[in-house]
Order: sequence, then structure tokens, then C-alpha cells
Amino acid sequence: MSNLIELYASLNGNTDVNEITNNIITKYSDPMAINEITAILASREIPEYIRKSAAVGLKLLIKMQKDIYINDPNSAFSNLLQVLMTETDEYIGQNISNALVPIFDGYGEEWGGVTQVINQLVTSENLQSAVVGTHLLINFLPTTRIEYVAQMQQIIIPLIPKLLSVNTNTALLGFQLFSAVQLRDFPANELNLPYTQIFDQMLNIFHQSLISEDPNSGPFADCIAKSLKKSIPFDSPVNSFQKILSIASDTNIPIEERHLPMFPIKSLVKTYGKELKQLLPSAISLFLNISASQFVGTGYEDEDNSRTVINLFQKFAEVFDGDMFYNMIMGMVSRDGNPAASFASMCAIYGSDELTEQYENNIQDIMNYIFAVITIPNPSVIEICMKTLCELAYLLPDAISPYANNILKIAFQLLGSAPQSSVLIESIHLIATIFQEVDLNPTLVVGQLSALKGAFIQAPYDQLKGEIMSAIASGIYACRDDISNYAHEFVDIVGSGLDSKEPSLYISSVEALGNLMCFAKQQILDLFNQGIQLLLEKSNDPDMNLRHVCILSLVNLVNEQSSVPEDVKGFIPLVLTIAISAIGINTLSEEDIYSDSQNTSPLDIILVGFKLLKAVLKNYPSECELFARAFPKIFSDFVPYVDSNIAKQATSASVYYIMNIQPDDNSILDFYYRAIAEQKKLKRCKNCFKAYSKLLAAQCPLAIARLGQFLECAIAAVSRNLPCQKSKCVDEDERFSFDPEFMEIIYTIICDSFKVSIEIIPAAQFIQIFSSLLSKVGKAESLEILGTLGDYVSAGGSVSPEIIQYALGKLQEIDYKNGPDAVYFIRVIIKMQPNLVSPLIPNLLPFFLGQLTSEVSSNQYYWATMTNVIAALFDLAKSPTLGSSVNMTQVIPLILSKWPIQGDYDEAEFVYSSLLQYFQANTNEIGTNLELLFTVLIRTLSLKNKTFAKFNLTDDTTSNLVNFTKTLMNGKPDILNAIPQILENDQIKVEKIKQRLGLQ
Repeated sequence: MSNLIELYASLNGNTDVNEITNNIITKYSDPMAINEITAILASREIPEYIRKSAAVGLKLLIKMQKDIYINDPNSAFSNLLQVLMTETDEYIGQNISNALVPIFDGYGEEWGGVTQVINQLVTSENLQSAVVGTHLLINFLPTTRIEYVAQMQQIIIPLIPKLLSVNTNTALLGFQLFSAVQLRDFPANELNLPYTQIFDQMLNIFHQSLISEDPNSGPFADCIAKSLKKSIPFDSPVNSFQKILSIASDTNIPIEERHLPMFPIKSLVKTYGKELKQLLPSAISLFLNISASQFVGTGYEDEDNSRTVINLFQKFAEVFDGDMFYNMIMGMVSRDGNPAASFASMCAIYGSDELTEQYENNIQDIMNYIFAVITIPNPSVIEICMKTLCELAYLLPDAISPYANNILKIAFQLLGSAPQSSVLIESIHLIATIFQEVDLNPTLVVGQLSALKGAFIQAPYDQLKGEIMSAIASGIYACRDDISNYAHEFVDIVGSGLDSKEPSLYISSVEALGNLMCFAKQQILDLFNQGIQLLLEKSNDPDMNLRHVCILSLVNLVNEQSSVPEDVKGFIPLVLTIAISAIGINTLSEEDIYSDSQNTSPLDIILVGFKLLKAVLKNYPSECELFARAFPKIFSDFVPYVDSNIAKQATSASVYYIMNIQPDDNSILDFYYRAIAEQKKLKRCKNCFKAYSKLLAAQCPLAIARLGQFLECAIAAVSRNLPCQKSKCVDEDERFSFDPEFMEIIYTIICDSFKVSIEIIPAAQFIQIFSSLLSKVGKAESLEILGTLGDYVSAGGSVSPEIIQYALGKLQEIDYKNGPDAVYFIRVIIKMQPNLVSPLIPNLLPFFLGQLTSEVSSNQYYWATMTNVIAALFDLAKSPTLGSSVNMTQVIPLILSKWPIQGDYDEAEFVYSSLLQYFQANTNEIGTNLELLFTVLIRTLSLKNKTFAKFNLTDDTTSNLVNFTKTLMNGKPDILNAIPQILENDQIKVEKIKQRLGLQ
């Protein structure tokens, strides 16, 4: 084999380098190759391009032989360090220093040979030597102790200005060295003045580079941003903010450069938001204008500069009270139809994830704004509107639901008319997202699927067909078992996709096939067995995209037990093996899976592997016993995993391991407890609380045995005293800010604890804690507390008259933007402590009746409020003490006008059984209410299975609903014939009612 010089030389100008590269890698398999590379680098007579190839190759050699070299770096690299001492080529010196980083990590300044080389180079009068030494120092600093950083200050402080004063290329090294020092969080109190002067010099250079459009302006911005990530001993946050804001405001800066100051601003706001809070509102309009000035208008992906504001506003949103920032943003958005300003405004909306609660409470305003902006005929604007709609559908599916038809209409219009491929693809993604996230009427989806099939057939190329097929797969899943009568319409295109050589079309067709297998088995029997074999075989495919889709299809099949025939259940052990294999995928060495053709990463495979493991543990626990010994290690590795999505899914899977396998040890619960009680990671704490909440709700013995510990943590959480809460609290005034996702879990645990015992926390202490909280928390959480107190009273506890008065006050504030907990609380008092509310009935009744006659609102909690009002009226009517105060003959028509129930499904069993009991006891009122009553029953029994299952009705109540409906129909053909009209001739619903009533 040729030596390395010959191999490096043959790379020059050779178009077929694969064999040469393989030969080079073979040479690197010998640790002694370091001597050959060092000899090449030491010789100035060897052509420069060969020396540069050797410097680049050094990194791979050290990576391959690190375990050997790190045992004795002086022997391996002593000659190389001597080469560095005289090296003046910046490119070669930089690559050598980059290559040595893994060795630095192992030794730091204990590798004395390196410190000597650095000191000699950076203090050299020769600028080229100082530059090479600076590269080495920048890579070396992160691996050293803070004491070394302190010792080096006498060298670093004069070195940085020297580098800054040459040219912008060399100045960039000064910027990088400055940020490397600052990232060490060095407490240089006595060095404030020199560093302040250096920082001001850097800002001046940055400012001039923006004006002159220097190519280093972007790297300068990045270095300044890094320097501001931690404490800044060289300036105050306010001064730094004002200086950079002044630069950003300079209109002499060319348009293409004006977005760059936003990067250091973002770092400042992230770290020092509290100190800068008063300065930020006045800066919002400036950044919106800068974003608008960067607008290109040719497509979302081309708007890199304009989109810089997205991440900036995410940090702004973390600083302010949500309502305040929402009002600021919506008060400044463009409403004049200007594409550039509208795009910038949509960036602000799209980037403010912290405003989810405000978007939910103001969904009508947000949707009206987006619907107005999306009509602007510009691809960039249209795309960001669709991306925002996708995000809202994912975050707020229930709030988006009333707008789904309009969203789909817009998306299909764009699908049929958009000339730009990016808009076309985004419209397909939007359709798929609405199908995936929003609970839709199957008839609507079936109609849209037919339109998608037409688009699929007409699509001019297979990649576009693949995108459309993916949306079709989502639509099939959205219909669930209601697709069965229409499945035959898609078998042909799915079959053609499975024969395609285009990967994206083949993979999306596998996804569609998997969904048909779940919900239309009888209609695709010919494909079913073939599909099972395909999914099992391809779930270990090297193609990560295909592997992901196949495993996800298995997840759906395992979760849809009714769809899996008995002979397929024999494959469950193999499915479990697939899950464990996916979880164990190597995330480090499989570099090929990061190629451009792979959209799926190893982390995605691990994530879907845990989804499959969870599905098997949940639905087929007996099949898991042979693997039980492997589970504790899997969960101990992945419940605290660094990727938050995987950790969340692993924690969720561990619930079903504890619940259904019932292990003897408490190790996983111990981890839950430590993560909550001792650790500062909020997401991990949230995951573990949620897992425990599920176990407690299922009355798991292991969870009940630890209830005292976890309830103590829950009480600490409502008081904001957990470590993860204290670490996030930067301002005592904001201590009781509300994290709905987290706190709702906490209150659920407290409520479920009452089902075990209300005496774990002494009554006086419990009431004192929650009474004091009411004066500290915001509106949303105060309602959560009322709901918790309602459950407490329902379990036999008592509350003070003051709390009842507080709840009555909350009734007057109902706007359907927050939950119905105040109504629920009063309803529980009516049922459990009627004497306390007896004097209040004359005021409560008009309130309840006023709610039932209210105009339907699009706000999220309207229907949940109606359900709780109906439940309260039924409890009032049933009360031995208060029943005579309500005339149900007058109330029943109002109740029926608000059905079927569409919110707070927990109350469904009570209100439906109460309705049946009422008419069984008052048969004389059936005739008066027949038309409305029959309409309610038909609309309820025609609901799709997924929605009907949410009611969680007992078998008796379901049977009674069916029998009562049949009784009303008996001998009344006119009523029977009215069913299609009641259901607006929705054939899927007509078939569903026939199925449930046994009319087929």
C-alpha cells in the first residue's frame, strides 16, 4: 500500500476518491501513523496541499486511536507539539489544535507540554505564530480549571486587543478568545475595566463590519452572543443591551445585515430578562421593523434573516406575564396587508410558544388575524400562516376544532392552485396535521380523502404523490373504524405506492396500509397478512424512515386490540423484540443515518420504540413476562434520558410496567420520588408526577403505599417549594405564575388522593393551605383550586362560608375562557352541604337558567360549562332539601337544547343516567319533549366510537339509552324516517345509529 504522502497527493484533482479514502482510513488503523503525519507536517519542503491534508486527517486518526493516545500523550504528540512551535500556517495550526481537543478533554493543563507551547506561541512577536497559538488556546481553555484561566489573564488581556487591531479575519480570533474566556464564567472583578474596554472595541468592530458588509459580521455576532450567555463582569446587562440596541437602530447598516444584532440581544434577554424587562417593550417595534426589512418574499425557507425574530420573541415571551406580552404583540401586528410587515407579525405569533394559554383564551382573535393574513398573495406569508396553524393544531386541538373546516378549505384551495411547490407541500402538511390532531367528523374527512385521491392521481411526480399519500394515511387514521365502508376506494393507490421505487411514496404507502389494517381489516383481507409480514420485516430496516413508519404502524395495531385477529397475537413476542431493538439502537456510530436522505434520526427510532413497548405492556402484559428482567435496566437508563421527548415516553411506558407487571421492587417509584423531591429538572419532575398520577388514578397498590410521600411533594408544588420550581423563580412577584400542564397534574394527584383518604393531610392544614393560595394565584389556577376543593367536599370534607362566597364571585366572572370549576364546586355544595346554599338558591337558579339560554360561544370552555350547569340542575332536582326549588318541567327543554354534551366528559355518566331517570319517572313529559329528546338521543348514539368512548358510560347506561331510544321509535315510523334528516344525511352517522340500535 502507498504511504500517506502518496495517498494525500492522489486526492488532489481525483474525482474517484472512495478507494483512496478507504486506503487512508486503513493506514489510520495503525496508531503509529501519527509518526508519518507528524513527519509530513514537520517538512516545509512537502507541498502545502499535502501538509494541509495531513492536518485535516489528524483529527480522524486521533478519533480512531484516542484510547491508545490518551494513555501517554507526551509520547504520542511530543514531536507534533514541536512542529506547532514553529508553525505559521493558520489553516494547518487550526486543524492541528482542533484535532487535539479529545486529548485536551482528558488532561487539561496537566498536559504540561501543551501549556508551554501555548505560552511561547501567543507571546511571540511573530503574528502568524500568535494566531496559531490563539487557535490552540481557544480549544484548550474549555478543558482547564478556572485557576488556569486566572493565571492566563496576564497573557490574554494584552493578546485580544493585539488580535483585534490587525484585520477583521484576525480580529475574529480575538472575538473567539474573548467568548471562550467568558464562557468559563471567570469572576474577573479586578479586570472589569480592561474587559470593558475590550468589549467596547469589539462592539465598534462589529458595528463597522455591519456597515461595510464584512463577511465576518455574522461570526462576530455569534461570538458576542456567546459572551453574553453567562455572567458578564465587563459590563452591566442594561448597558450592554443599550449599546447593542443602538447598533441595531443604525439605519446606515445595509438591510441584509440589520438582523445580526438580534443574536446577542437574544442571549442577553435569555440570561438577564428580569433586569431588562423595562427596556423590552419599546424594542419590540424596532425588531418587527428589522424583521420586515429582511423580507425576501420568495418562500419561507428563504427568509432566514427575517425569521431571526422568532427565537428572539420566544425569549421575550419568557420574561413577561403572558397576558401582557400577548397584548403588546397583538397591539403591534400589521393589519394593512403589507407582505413584509405581515410576515414579521406572523413571526412574532409563531415564535411565542409561551403564549399558548393566551392563544387559547383569545383563539377567535388569533384565527381571524391569521385568516386575514393568509389571503395576502405571497408564498412566504402563506407558508408561515400555515406553519402557525399547524403549531396551533398541535398545541390547542380543541380550541382549533371550530375552525378546522375553514382551515381545510383554505389548504385545499392552495393545494389546487398554488404555483410554488413549497406552498403546495405546506398545504399538504397542514391538511395532514389537522387530520392528526383535531377530532373531526368522519364524513368531512372521507370527503377530503376523496379530493386527496384525485390530487394523488393527478400529481406529476412521485415525490409529490408521497406527500399526498402521507396526508391520506393521516386521514384514514382520523376516520378510524368509520373508514371501513370506504377503504376499498384507496386500496388501488396504496397498492401502486407499495410497488413504487420512490422511497417517500413507498414509505407513506406503508403508513396508509398500516392504518387500513388497523381499522378496515375485513375490507382488505388480501392485503392484511401481507401487511403483517411487511411490518414485522421492515421494522428493522436500515432505512430509518421506513423503520419508523413500520414500528408506528405496529404501535397502532397493538393499541387497536379489536383489529388484531387471534393468529396475529402470536407475533406479540416478536413485536416486543422489535421494540427493545429500537430502544437499543446505537445513536453514536451509525453516521449514515444522518445523511440528507434520512429525515428520521436514531432518537426518533428510540422514541417510537418506547411507544411500541408501552402499547405491548398496556395491552398484552402477559406476553412480557419473559422480558421482565430487562425492563428495570431499560427504564433506569431512559427515564432520566437527556432527550426530553424520549424521557417522557420512557416514563409513560414505565407506568404500565409497574401497573401490569407489578414488580417486587420500588426502584422506579424511588426514581420518580427523587426526581420530584430533589432534582431541579422541571420536565423530568413533570414526567414523574404525571406517571405517578396515572398509577394513583388506577389505584395501583405500589402507588397507594407511597401516597404520603408523593402527596407531600404535591403540596410543596402548589406552594412552589419544589427544587425545580425554586430554580426557575427569578422574581418573587412571579412565584405563583401558572404552568397549566404541570399544575393540572399536581391538582389531579391531590384530588385522586381523596379517593384513598381525605385524612392524610389534616383538615385544618388542608383548608389553610388552599385558602391562602386563592389570594396569591391567578384566575386559571384559582379555578383549579375550586375544583380541588369540590372534590374534597365530595369526599366528605368541609369548607368555610368564605370559600363558598369566593366561588359565587367566580360564577359572575364566567367568560368560557377558563374551566367550569366554580360551577362544579357550587354543584358539589348543593349535593353535599345543601343547607349552606339553601339561602342562595333564588340567585343561583337565574344564573343556571341564564347559562342554558346563552348564545353559543366559540371559547374553549363553553360546552364544559354547560355540562356542569346541567349536572348542577340535576343534583338540585334530586336534593331532598332543595329539590322543590326548581321546576324541572320548565328546565328540561333548556337542558336538551345544549346536548349532546361536548365538554367535560367526566360528567357524561351522571347527566345521561339522570336524564333517563327523569323521563322514566315523568313519562307524561315525553310527548311534550319528544322531538328534542329524540334528536338528542339520535345525535348521541350516532357519535363516532372515539368520541362516544370519551363519555365512559356504564354498560347499563348505554343499554338504557339504546332501549329508551327504541321505545320512542316503537310504532312511530315518522320518527324512524326522520333520522337521516336529524343527522343531516350524514351516511356515516346514519350507519352508526343503525349499528348501535341494531336496525341493520
